[in-house]
Amino acid sequence: MTRDLGLDIPFAKGIDKVVRNCWHFSTDGNAVDAMFCNESDFVAGMTG
Repeated sequence: MTRDLGLDIPFAKGIDKVVRNCWHFSTDGNAVDAMFCNESDFVAGMTG
């Protein structure tokens, strides 16, 4: 399994981690319907 997010590396203050294939989206709540197909897709997106 590829660990692109660097989550397998322990956190250390002041140390940079290489992070690949990671997206960050934010919304005021009005675009949630456009971002997710259904409730299970929303849960997977928020917890994955």
